[in-house]
Amino acid sequence: MDPLKQQMPVFYLDALSRYRADSLISITQLTKYIASNLSSQLTSQHHSDRWDALLEAHTQRLAKIKEASNPLEDNTFGTGHLCQVLRRVVPDDTIFAIEAVTNTVFVADNIQATLPGTWINCGGGGLGWSGGGALGIKLASEYENGEGKGKFVVQIVGDGTFLFSVPGSVYWISQRYKIPVLTIVLNNKGMSSFLARSCEVHFEYFKSAQTSQRILTVHRMACSQALSTSRPPRRPRLESHKRRTQYLIRSVTRLFWHRKGCSGRESVC
Repeated sequence: MDPLKQQMPVFYLDALSRYRADSLISITQLTKYIASNLSSQLTSQHHSDRWDALLEAHTQRLAKIKEASNPLEDNTFGTGHLCQVLRRVVPDDTIFAIEAVTNTVFVADNIQATLPGTWINCGGGGLGWSGGGALGIKLASEYENGEGKGKFVVQIVGDGTFLFSVPGSVYWISQRYKIPVLTIVLNNKGMSSFLARSCEVHFEYFKSAQTSQRILTVHRMACSQALSTSRPPRRPRLESHKRRTQYLIRSVTRLFWHRKGCSGRESVC
């Protein structure tokens, strides 16, 4: 377990200060400080105007999300419409295990989970976790609330990552040990994340090769940005390798100083 994310390489991100602290204690202290020292600012006209502006912007954003999720004229629909319907029919305290990858933004925009603990996502790499993860979430909920009283659990997964979870084993366990979960597989007709990255790296091939036209038609959404005419020209290969080498050297150097206990900008550790 790594609750403080000490093993995640994020030390290279610029920050004014860095603190290692308990989340609950930190939020409690910050809330207390704001209430006791900034109360006048929170009741000022400037704060009220800013809050009203944020509320209006949020309302407009929700309206755009809803409009974008409407089914097309041929009665086909995408992830947005599916998730909006799903949100209406499942219980309010449903727990969602999300591994939608390229569709995650659409899922989040339309599910709009607000209750704490109802949105479970992966904090790092590791495709294929959501199958067994959904079963574990259901078991934990049954343990917490009593047998037969657990919360409804929905796994939303892309068609590629669905296969990564070894579904044969997942559903054998689900059936054998009576662990019911709802699985929704988002069909984008292939592993779009891989194809999108391929389009970015091998832009000229995917743009011009005749043999790739069928693939590009199927995955035009994934490749739309990569194939746009306004895309800047790709850097020469030599320059690209040079930049990667420089980035690797910087990363290794930062990792060294991080493990030595200093930032790397200090003259003495």
